[in-house]
Amino acid sequence: MPRTDATRGGVARCRPVLALILSAGLGQMPGAALAQGQSWGAAPAQQPPRVTDSQIIAMIDEGMTALNAGDLPLAYDRFTTANDITFKSDDFGLTAKHLPNLALARYAMKTEDWGELGRFSASVATALDVEGYRDHPYRIEAMAFQGVVAYLDDRLNEAELILRAALAATEGRPELAIVNDLAHYYLANTAFQVQAPDATALRQSYLEAPAVPGSWVKAGEVALLFYVDVFVARGQGDSPAALMMLYEEFLDLVDGHADIDPQMMSFYRGFLGLLQFEAGENEKALETFRVRHEFLMENGPIDDDFLFNVQRLAMTRRNLGDIAGAYDFLAQMMEFARTYLPGSGIYAIFEKDMGDFQVALGHPGLAQPHYRRAYAILRQTRPTSDPEVLAVRPLIDLDDPGIDGYAHADELRAVADLALELAGDGVPLLTQFFQGRYLNLDAQLGLLNAQGQGGDPLFLTNRALFFGLMGYRDRALRDLEAAGAALGHGTAMLDLVELVARAWGAEADPGAAQGAVDRLLARLDDLDPARRSAALALIAYRDYRLEDTPAVLAGIDRWQAQAPAGETGVWHLFASAIIVELAASQLDPSRAAPLADAFEAAMAGAPDLSLLRDYGRMVAIANAPDTLGSADVEVELGGLLRRMQARLPRHHGLIALTEFALGNAFQWRGELDRALVWLDRATTTLRSHPFHDTDTLAFVLSEQSRLLIELGRTDQAALIAREAYEMVDPQTGRPNPVSTIVSNFAYAILSRTEDHRRVAEIYARHLDDPVYADRIPPLAKVRQLIAYANELMDFAPWDKVRAVLERAEASMPDNGFDIRGWQASLDWSRAIAEYRFDQADYGFARMRASNATLAQVQEDLRAAGITEVSRGPELRNRAAWTALIGWDYAQTLPQ
Repeated sequence: MPRTDATRGGVARCRPVLALILSAGLGQMPGAALAQGQSWGAAPAQQPPRVTDSQIIAMIDEGMTALNAGDLPLAYDRFTTANDITFKSDDFGLTAKHLPNLALARYAMKTEDWGELGRFSASVATALDVEGYRDHPYRIEAMAFQGVVAYLDDRLNEAELILRAALAATEGRPELAIVNDLAHYYLANTAFQVQAPDATALRQSYLEAPAVPGSWVKAGEVALLFYVDVFVARGQGDSPAALMMLYEEFLDLVDGHADIDPQMMSFYRGFLGLLQFEAGENEKALETFRVRHEFLMENGPIDDDFLFNVQRLAMTRRNLGDIAGAYDFLAQMMEFARTYLPGSGIYAIFEKDMGDFQVALGHPGLAQPHYRRAYAILRQTRPTSDPEVLAVRPLIDLDDPGIDGYAHADELRAVADLALELAGDGVPLLTQFFQGRYLNLDAQLGLLNAQGQGGDPLFLTNRALFFGLMGYRDRALRDLEAAGAALGHGTAMLDLVELVARAWGAEADPGAAQGAVDRLLARLDDLDPARRSAALALIAYRDYRLEDTPAVLAGIDRWQAQAPAGETGVWHLFASAIIVELAASQLDPSRAAPLADAFEAAMAGAPDLSLLRDYGRMVAIANAPDTLGSADVEVELGGLLRRMQARLPRHHGLIALTEFALGNAFQWRGELDRALVWLDRATTTLRSHPFHDTDTLAFVLSEQSRLLIELGRTDQAALIAREAYEMVDPQTGRPNPVSTIVSNFAYAILSRTEDHRRVAEIYARHLDDPVYADRIPPLAKVRQLIAYANELMDFAPWDKVRAVLERAEASMPDNGFDIRGWQASLDWSRAIAEYRFDQADYGFARMRASNATLAQVQEDLRAAGITEVSRGPELRNRAAWTALIGWDYAQTLPQ
């Protein structure tokens, strides 16, 4: 990712900002006539002359002139009049018919009515999502508006997806310069929020671009983006002195601008104080912080930003030698602020600083109460593994008399010596990782590196294992390469760690682990039983990532045959958890349950490995759909998630999987709004992983589109479904997620257009392609063939429908899994097809068989204690069809 270099290009970065700020407000927004299509259809000759496409366009042009001139009532009148006309008739070309909705979206953008902006723009974007119109200017503009709405509604994953598409579609199209500018600006903001790899490049390219006349983006918004750019540059380590000079120039440009209110200017100047402080300009910083403090005391608000300014002002006074004054000022302000903010976590910083001030004044005993209070404040909301908690803990003297009666005394005394022992088998490191002590491992490895052990192969092997477990694949591979070079040859341990890094810690490109797999299989005897168990499990897991089901099943069998009896080593327990994950998704429950039970029993003897135990339990739930219907499963998953978030980095794949499982659990119960929230969170976590898999990300986004359809938000769903579909290659992508993405895309198009031919074409394009159809899982193929047949019923002959249904029947797998639900679905579709085409008994026998199968499945679920979402609408539909088919069939029988 390109770094911000504040020492170069300062003028270039400021010039567009200045040009925009000095411009006289918003320029003229685009009118109607960008690229009109031909009119579709014509009015019957006997009717009065209809309103023509050109008249609609003229009406919109008149409204746009009024909108640009600030005459909002006239603009709204013209837009709504045109909309009423086009809404009531299909005798307009596609672009003219939907232009009024786009104009109303522009009106909503102007008036900042975000709900209406989303409604009208979604209508245009999805209505023009047809062949020949997908890159039409109206559709691209509507997409950009949708991206803005998603960003403002904090739907950041959706916003990024849409805005990237809009930006790409407007590149090199001068007629869409305003739309490009809007998409670019909001994408730059979104990329910063989601920590996208190209966030800095997007932000800087926007700031360096010439100002666009008529831009929707206001001067204050550009100023905020510039502040963000400097803020990020500071975090990336750019020179504070250089940033300070650049930022001072920026403040001179924006000072007094009507688009930036005094509160925001005060905020910007507060950041200047921080840059001055870090550049060693303490006198300047003191004055900047003092002026901001006086402003906030007079104008408010008394919030966390106020407290940060207080803390910075105190630290500046300390740097200037007024330590006692800094202490008194913090104490006074903390007492004052607690009237307004009784529970702010920033008071922990105050207490810690006050303790440091007492130490600097020569009173270490007086510092201890402050350190203890800082620790107590932090522990109210943060786990013991939190970095700030770990930073305060060593400052507390357990021999100080005040420790007696302290609420956290036992917790502090119980902290064991967490020094890391480097071992050739990696057991101490793996143990601490599965105890949830990744932050301690990070600190200990940093300490060992600082002590000069960074080139030692033993250190490199252990650090590679740590990076692999954390998901930092490339860092792990670099250390493994260095360790192998130092040893002069590879070892089974290095191959084992490579497999951890490539297959378990990161999802992307598991096929690259083939070399490590081949070498491990040849060197298994070089490993002790526990690591041999892990090697076999990880090889099976690599095959699972590749979706090679026969290899996974063979790998599970091989592991069971060779697993060391009675082994309790952490590598073997790790292997057991992996096998639980594989079994839950690949084996019948009758075979998977004993493996999960054996893991639970083994973990009873290792209570300190709490993260490993939670991993095994979570994957047993997440990968076995039936368990998602058990009582209180969301409560258990919620507890697992909270514990994992406290013991793993935020990007870790186990966190994303748990969030996705919560989404599935709420879907099972029919709570789709809550399910959608958890799928969005899983998307955010997936995106933050340094080596996330694009197919998985597209899959989760696609699943969100399916839920949106169920919630009635079809316009929004259709756009997300298409963008997710465009992210993958159906011929080369991972078969499981890709097949679901294709199905969800077809479902979205059907829900939005009810165009059966178009949906059937989507299925035909893929199912008639053997490269795709022969790769996807059997049940995915069955599902798509059933859906394909359902669409064909609307227009195709019986022979074609029957052939597709028979192909679905032939694709039913015989792998020991319970497929009765799928058979019921296939029989249902076959029954309706036979009825619609007057075949045999009109499908009556198949309909009865389908109903009986479904009833038995439901009965078995109830007997197993599994709570199923209400299927009332489906069952009523089945009853209606059964009655209809039965009645018509009865009329054919002899009296």
